[in-house]
Amino acid sequence: MNEAFLQILLILAYLSIGLISVIFPIYAICVTYLKQEKWETVKERKQRSELLKRKMNELTKNLTDGALNRERTEELQRQLDKYKDELWNIEIRSSSLTAKRAVGATTFGLIIALAGACGGIYAYYLESWVAVYLLIFWASLFVGSTIFQLYRTIRAVEFAALRTARTIEFHAEFESGGTEMQIKLGDEAQIIVDAGTEEDNVENFCMIATFPLELQIIPRGEIRKPGFEISRFKDHACVIIDQDFLPRRITVSFDIMIKPKKIGRYTVPIYFFGKGINEYASTLVIDVVK
Repeated sequence: MNEAFLQILLILAYLSIGLISVIFPIYAICVTYLKQEKWETVKERKQRSELLKRKMNELTKNLTDGALNRERTEELQRQLDKYKDELWNIEIRSSSLTAKRAVGATTFGLIIALAGACGGIYAYYLESWVAVYLLIFWASLFVGSTIFQLYRTIRAVEFAALRTARTIEFHAEFESGGTEMQIKLGDEAQIIVDAGTEEDNVENFCMIATFPLELQIIPRGEIRKPGFEISRFKDHACVIIDQDFLPRRITVSFDIMIKPKKIGRYTVPIYFFGKGINEYASTLVIDVVK
């Protein structure tokens, strides 16, 4: 029976040494995804915060006394708890790829486990059985916690590897400033739209602005970049800009003339595409008045 304790201590010692040898190769993989995951963590945190604000506004609107008020309060608390859990999961997933967790915490835990196993072997030959029991428990605890941390790191790598693209936010506005403008029915109006991103460089950039047929496009003037095209379809027309490379903080623009055919408030969806990034959408608004 006592010899079984020695075998357990030897297994814990060899297991600790073996796991230490795989930590740095795992971290080498983590580094390739760390920047993207840090980037996406900020984006996801922002999205969750905005979603929570909208839900809180909905739940706190027109609160009344009684059962309805209590139900909304309980729902609000559930949303807050869910938000905290989601943020915790996002932060853990991202931090599991860092050197602090993927290397520092795991290496420290395994060194402690190895020291405990070696101390247990020494105590075994001294026949100090209480010390043997305690050190087996100690080494097993640290080996188990380290394996769990390595599992988290591998799951984080898997999640990052399965991401199809990263998220970049773009902005689009009229040259006069803002995302809304007003024009009169029947008048020809010059439309200059500036767009770009403050966040990162974009390869194979493409921007598509979709105009309803009520806003008749009349191309005119200087086009500020190559790759400009207007495509007409049955129920809308598209202004397309293609560019091999868009540096961050540099805007691209198009200059067109439109002649509105009907009074109304029209939205102009603008879609952004690029190599390795998710599709991003923005909206401009044109009010046509008498």
